[in-house]
Amino acid sequence: MTDDETDPTLSLDAFYDALESVGRPVVTAGRLAGVLGWTQAEASDALDRLADDDAAVQRVDVSNDPVVWFPTDWARTTERERVVVFPEHREVVVDQPTQFTRAQLAQFATLTDTTGENAYRYRVREEDVWGAPHGDVEALQRTLRQALGDRYPTLEEFVTDQWRRARQFRLYTHDEGYVVLEASSPEMMGNVAEQHLSEGTIRAPITDTEAWVAAEAVATVKRDLYEAGYPVQDDRTLDEGAAIDIDLRLSLRDYQRGWVKRFVESGSGVLVGPPGSGKTVAALGVMDDIGRETLILVPGRELVGQWRDSLLEYTTLTHDDVAEYHGGVKEIGPVTIATYSSAGMERHRRLFDEKRWGLVVYDEAHHIPGDVFRRTADLQASARLGLSVDGDTVVPVRSETGVEMRRIESLASEYLGDGVGVASVSDLETLAVTEDGAVEWTPLTSVMRHAHDGPLYRVRARNGREVTVTEDHSLIVFDGDEMAITSKLPGDLGDDDFLLQPSTLPDAVASAESTGDADTSTVDVMGLLDEGYVLVNEDAPTSAFDALYERDVGDNKARYRWKSRRYLPLDVAREIDFEREFVKGVYVHGRRTYVPPVVSTEAFARLAGLFVADGAIDDHRVEFYAEDSAQTSEVDAFRDVIRAVCPEADINSVANGENCTTLRVSGVLPRILEKIGLSNGAREKHVPPMVLSNPDAYEPFLEGVVLGDGHRATRERGREMVTISTSSDRLAQGLNLILAELGYVGGVYRRDCDVGVREGEHDTVTNNLVRFNSKNRQSGGRLSLTPFTETLSDAYEGLPRDPSRAADGGQLTSGLSDRVRLNDDELRTISARSGIDADWLAETDVAMLDVESVTEVDGEEYVYDVSTEHENFLGNHLFCHNSATPVRGDDREADIYTLIGPPIGTDWEALFEAGFVQEPEVEIRFVPWTDDEHRYEYASADGHERRMLAASNPAKIDEVRAILESHPDAKTLLFVDYLDQGEQLSDALSIPFVSGDTPHSHRERLFHEFRAGERDTLLVSRVADEGIDLPDAELAIVASGLGGSRRQGAQRAGRTMRPAGRALVYVLATRGTEEEDFARNQTRHLAEKGARVREADAEAHADANGGEHPRNGRTGSERDP
Repeated sequence: MTDDETDPTLSLDAFYDALESVGRPVVTAGRLAGVLGWTQAEASDALDRLADDDAAVQRVDVSNDPVVWFPTDWARTTERERVVVFPEHREVVVDQPTQFTRAQLAQFATLTDTTGENAYRYRVREEDVWGAPHGDVEALQRTLRQALGDRYPTLEEFVTDQWRRARQFRLYTHDEGYVVLEASSPEMMGNVAEQHLSEGTIRAPITDTEAWVAAEAVATVKRDLYEAGYPVQDDRTLDEGAAIDIDLRLSLRDYQRGWVKRFVESGSGVLVGPPGSGKTVAALGVMDDIGRETLILVPGRELVGQWRDSLLEYTTLTHDDVAEYHGGVKEIGPVTIATYSSAGMERHRRLFDEKRWGLVVYDEAHHIPGDVFRRTADLQASARLGLSVDGDTVVPVRSETGVEMRRIESLASEYLGDGVGVASVSDLETLAVTEDGAVEWTPLTSVMRHAHDGPLYRVRARNGREVTVTEDHSLIVFDGDEMAITSKLPGDLGDDDFLLQPSTLPDAVASAESTGDADTSTVDVMGLLDEGYVLVNEDAPTSAFDALYERDVGDNKARYRWKSRRYLPLDVAREIDFEREFVKGVYVHGRRTYVPPVVSTEAFARLAGLFVADGAIDDHRVEFYAEDSAQTSEVDAFRDVIRAVCPEADINSVANGENCTTLRVSGVLPRILEKIGLSNGAREKHVPPMVLSNPDAYEPFLEGVVLGDGHRATRERGREMVTISTSSDRLAQGLNLILAELGYVGGVYRRDCDVGVREGEHDTVTNNLVRFNSKNRQSGGRLSLTPFTETLSDAYEGLPRDPSRAADGGQLTSGLSDRVRLNDDELRTISARSGIDADWLAETDVAMLDVESVTEVDGEEYVYDVSTEHENFLGNHLFCHNSATPVRGDDREADIYTLIGPPIGTDWEALFEAGFVQEPEVEIRFVPWTDDEHRYEYASADGHERRMLAASNPAKIDEVRAILESHPDAKTLLFVDYLDQGEQLSDALSIPFVSGDTPHSHRERLFHEFRAGERDTLLVSRVADEGIDLPDAELAIVASGLGGSRRQGAQRAGRTMRPAGRALVYVLATRGTEEEDFARNQTRHLAEKGARVREADAEAHADANGGEHPRNGRTGSERDP
């Protein structure tokens, strides 16, 4: 463009650049104006002049559409696109792809990565080929060659092989009514099916290529073969159900009629297409064509009402024909609409199983792999999955760096962000128990988070240990009737069932990688520090500093100062490999505060335990709070523990007048404690991984904790009970592991869980009491907390007792009263008279606990689970069952197709071009922090808090306001994922906020007002993500989202994707945080389907700084996340 703003000039190169920017071979004046920052009139005039002056550009008037301009030589556009294929890796990298190319690639490949410069990486996966929308392999090969521009024999061979693998097995219904698995050859049946199918799935072989499938095992057969790499074609004759009288009141579009035809021909399938393409209407068309009794399953109650309204409006069904099954309404009729949770519950599922449905419709089918929702797959065949605990459950996790106690919610957030579903995990292990009672480390393979709308159950053992689980989460127990380890649901636990806790830990507590051949009896303090100084011994020879001169480190003045004052900066000491034997210590401020370079594990662990129990970091010093009264004083004992690590440090004592003396130590100690992961948060105190990974540190650490916060009390018969109080579940469960390994019988007792805790202060009110008998340490092969069943107790009561003699020849040392352990001799004496396997009881690694109570408690928004190879894990120091083969609830579309059927749909690009669905204009806006205070708060946070701070950046309020002001007439939906943020936006912008806490009636009223046009802006949480009918929305603003959930991104954009009007989507992300990646990932699904995504800086921020808006050409680039 020239300097003359009234007469803009457009060159041919600039025209081609604009085509690349919009990703199409045609452009309108309006789109060109948006790219170049011109007005539409200026762009139109410039395009006209270019077309008149250069034959390479032509224009055409499209009926009912604006004028478009395009290059005469379209090949020149495609030549600017570069496609690079890596056949061996099955990857395709495309630079500057056209929208047509992206649409083709999406048919057989998955977008895995992108840059902001129009470069994309796709991967061709097995499941992509299995689900490719082609009638035969030749058609798929043609699409492959057309997209890649050439033949690639290796890649084509892979595609052909996978296509054929997907057609090696099929299920069909025998004339006599049972299900048959048919293989393409005897070899496939013998070498694949028989090797991979679970036991009991096949009743009997029929021929070399056919087998009779157990009626309850159809879904298992499909799952087993799918996991072996052979998806099964399902050609069964399903129940027809009773006929219903139904006709459509509206006409289907051509592509919708095609969907219905393909579905009826295959008998199953998943309708896929962009939001707004009419999948619900197509489902009504399927109902009309099949004409049989139908069950419609939906995720939530609001969708029940929407389906009812659609059925009554668009079909000839009457109110009497349509029934609802959810909440307080439980009716079954010719057409029944039910929630997934209601249909999946044990007490309701029988009603649905007994009904012969002609059609089952799964709305929002991505829920099928979820926990509660997947149970509805029983309507097709037997399949059950979904065991969950609450987010506060603490799990031991071992990695290459050692062992630590992790809250399961924190572990899930690490892999899932704030999203729901299942994430694969590698290189981690946790504790599990075998059927023989051996406690072992087992690979942890995945972690899950699921939405939950039901109650939870708190299972409590007699010694105070407890875990909170869902109704269908089983626990590992010792069954006193069967005398065996098994699993049971909380509702099935009886008087003869005993919960299990570890009574010892595996020999290799830390992983081999974390310990290697290192000396576990010492701690390398010098290696822990990143910066500081090395204090050199006075008797070190001057030659120790020669390396400074030999390697020319520092200038002459610095070398003289270091040598004469006998110290070195830590980085300099490392650079010249300064001999450790000459190092007296390391320090930061003041030489007397030094810590020796190597400290004994015993001394270091004892100090760490003291800090965890009764210490705090205050500025550049560590404070310990010792009891100091006329009756007793801990001051000297505290000093001794500190001096063992800081031999010459000045320990300042300050009496605070509350029978407490504060001991203060400055210098390097705060950095050392922070380096091993210790901090002040009362609820975040924990056993440091370096302690938990080293058994040599267990006893001194426990001694430090007891010294700082242990209360000793003498009970009956002179027994001493030690009680440690803490607000941290992680610390309580870590102490439990240490107590188990040291052979103590311990327990956890909880006070009121609602007691407040003053975070960051040492003087806190606690609600965990960890107790053990300090004199009752296991010294031999003794079994903790043996479950005395009636048989065992009777045998015990019949034995003579001689308190003066050791157990010998059938004698016992003392009575049973209040005893919870027996030594080996006593156990064998009892077992000989009861028939119990004494050897097994003596050698098992678990202790057995009476079940004190099972109590229903309020539910939580999310529940969690992990998967392990042993199919159980240690949660809150009790062994819990888990899923061995989890199914994703988010991005693994192939799992949905396995349960229901193949994908049936139309390419998004075709619907965009035909005008049936508006192509969304998506813009990611990067919002700066409001001020340094918020930025620093984010930098110091971690985990869930860190993500929440980025999502709730106050600067987003101004950005939302700016977007609304720039689109004053648009019907707008504003999405948030955090309730606090929603309330802040609602207050600031005077917009009503709809969340899960909003009463159902009030929520429906607000939705109705939006639908009716009485309200043009609505602020919603994730309750409006799925299926809620909010038509005619033109603008979607995503202020925060589910940690990069592609599904959620597509759903929220889908609120604007209707045939009429514009479709604008703004995704806000805080600049310089992980939200940037989350936002790109959220929009990736849209980009993969052909939609363009633009990145830009926040406009409100640009206004505040006098800059231009991105829309005026200052910043922003089109990209495909």
